[in-house]
Formats: sequence, C-alpha cells, structure tokens
Amino acid sequence: LKVYSLRENDTLRQGVSIFQSANPQVYVDYEVGLAEGDSLTRDDALKKLNTRIMAGEGPDVIILDDMPLDSYISKNMLLDLRQCLDGLTGEDALFENIVDAFDVDGRVYALPCEIQLPLMAGKEKYISMADDLEGIADMMEQLRADFPEKPLMRICSEKGIMRFFAMTSVPAFKTASGELDTEAVREFLKQSKRIYDAQMDGLPAKYVEDYMNSNASFMEHLGMTREESDYFRTPDEMGYLAGESQIVFGSTYYHSGICMMFSIQKVEGFEEDVILPMSGMSEKVFIPKTLVGINAASANMESAKGMLRTLLGSEVQSNLYNGFSINRGAFPKMYDINEEWISEEGVFSSVGSSSPDGTSFGMEIYMLSDEQRAQVLGWMESVSTPYLADSVLENAVYNAGSEYMRGTCSLEEAVKMIKQSVDIYLSE
Repeated sequence: LKVYSLRENDTLRQGVSIFQSANPQVYVDYEVGLAEGDSLTRDDALKKLNTRIMAGEGPDVIILDDMPLDSYISKNMLLDLRQCLDGLTGEDALFENIVDAFDVDGRVYALPCEIQLPLMAGKEKYISMADDLEGIADMMEQLRADFPEKPLMRICSEKGIMRFFAMTSVPAFKTASGELDTEAVREFLKQSKRIYDAQMDGLPAKYVEDYMNSNASFMEHLGMTREESDYFRTPDEMGYLAGESQIVFGSTYYHSGICMMFSIQKVEGFEEDVILPMSGMSEKVFIPKTLVGINAASANMESAKGMLRTLLGSEVQSNLYNGFSINRGAFPKMYDINEEWISEEGVFSSVGSSSPDGTSFGMEIYMLSDEQRAQVLGWMESVSTPYLADSVLENAVYNAGSEYMRGTCSLEEAVKMIKQSVDIYLSE
C-alpha cells in the first residue's frame, strides 16, 4: 500500500504505524514528496506525482494538503469516499457538517483528519464590530484612534496582513464554477489596505524592526520567513496581555491552545473579554489539515479504504498533532489530562515571557468549564466553509496586493494583474 504526502505529516505517520500493526500482511510504503533538505520545489513535486498518477503508478492514499484538489476532482482522479464511511458509526461517527462541507454533487472526494478553528478574543466593544473583513477594518481603525502609537497586532508588512486574513477570505475568491471572483478579490485588497494602514499609522519604528528581525530569524533557521510559516497564524495571547497587540486573532488547534484562549478571561483586567469565531470575506470557516483522498485507480482499494478508516477512527483521532478531531467520539478526549497536573482551581499549566524592555508577564492556563466545552463543541458543529490553501492564487494576490498597498499601482491595476496571473491556472 503506497501512501503519499507532499510534506512530512505526523498524523499520517501515526496512522501508518497503527494500520501496519493491525495488518501485518500489508506492507505500507510512506513517501514524502518534499523531504527536509530536498532541492525540489512544490511545483516540481506535484508534476512528478501527477505524471505517476496518469501513468497508473501513483500512490493509493494521498494527503492533499496544499495540492490542487479541484483539479484532481474534475479529472476523476479521486474515489468517492462516502462508500468508505459506512463503518464509522456510533463512537466513530464523524461531524456530519464537516463531511458535508466537502460534498460535491453528492460525493465526497477528500476529508480532513483534523481541523483548526480561526478565533478572536478581546474587549466586546471592539470584537462586536468584527463580523466580517470590513468590520475588522472598522475595528482596527477604531483601535488606532483609541491606542495611538501602539501596535494593534504583531504584523508589520503588507503580505503579512493579507496572509493572516486570507484564512477566512480565500474561500470567497472563487465562484461556484471555479473562476476568479474579481469583486471578492477587489474587496479583500481594499479592506486589507485599511487594516494595514491602521496598524502602521504612527507605529514606532522599533516594532517594524522587531517584526523584520523575526522574519529574518525564521528564514535563517527554517528556510522560510515567519509570515510564511503555519506558526504565523496562531493566536498571540501573550502579546495581547503584554500590550503588544490590542486584539487576539488566530487559528487554534490543540487542547492547551483553546484553553489558553479562554484563560485570558482569568487574568485581572481581562475578565470581560469575549472569544468568538473569526470571519472575513467568508464565515463559519475552518481549516482542514491532513486532507486525505484515495486514488480512484488504486490497485489496492480495500487496503486504501482500510487506511482511510484507520485515519478517521478513534485510535488516531484521539491523539492528533495538527488540529481538533472530526470524530465525535474522539473529540472530547483532547480534554483528558492527568488529574495530578490539575490544581483545585482548575489550573493545569502556566506560561511566562518578558518584553524587550525587561517587563515580565505571564498567565495560568485553566481547564475549560462545562459551559466552555459546550461552546467549543457548538463551534465544531457549526463550521461549514473549508479554507483550502491555494499557494498559486494566494501568491498572485499577495504580490499584486503589496504593490497596491504601497501605492505603486491602483486597486484596479492590482486586480487586473491577479486575474492575468491566475486565469490560465484556474482553467487547467
């Protein structure tokens, strides 16, 4: 059985180990398209993979993260997975709204093994304004008026602002037929510029310098800038508590992360803060991770289906690395923590840091209350719009959008550049 992911994936690695132990008669060959230190580019790896698939030599199970899912579906390269889900009932039943989010004319060609939830936290007077991207821009302008010469968030570049808010906006960039929605892209650039201008208006140079140094440090150690990494989109609770940002946005995906978000309310002066799902150009957004599909031409179909059921089954789903479980029975298990670690007040961890001027600050992290757990479950049950990263489309938006935000081209010129860059790509 051949399984493939573009980049190393810990959840898939765990699934392979569990499946292999349960099926010793099947040899599982796990291939990573872009291994660490590999000189191949993403495009090179995809071309190599597609050539193998078209020649009938492709992998049986494919992790489709950062891959052209729409193209694979239109070319009938993926199996309808609904027929594989019959055994996932009772404790192994999946969140049906997440399955339905991937429905294409009654068929499901890919499913995430785990998802992340974009959330925001802050004072209700500000958060209540941020019900879409325009509302976020309104909120940022109000924050700038109320907090002159302070950082509103820890992002100080045009691309950074766009990439951060892309996770709740990219789903609106394409029409139902898969073409570029130029009006949506135009609106995204317009509101992103308002957010960027509010952030940069009167911002002391030291914050910009710190941001650029952070990008450079990431590039030196990881081969990518901080704003290009997944870490970039995680919430910055500590920066918020330290006054280095005036709002908290981010993609939350693990137990201590969701608990840390809610624990803001336990800090003196922040008791009245609220936590809500984050919207942009789209609403009810979730971020699929470890998106699994089966090669429609697989010669090992039964084993491939078995691997899918393993990845979505309770054993894997109870111990995930990149997101919340989409398996209803396994989902509550993320709260299972050794009782010896939990204090009488419900504290199970703490975190501390210091600002560049030497000021120390920290917070205790509390277990969620029953009410908070019900709130998180409600969010899980309500999401319906997957953000599927599309690096070609997004980079076209970032490149032209940066020129527009710097004033080197007009809004209409930027939209035209984006359209010219992606029209051929989207039609393939």
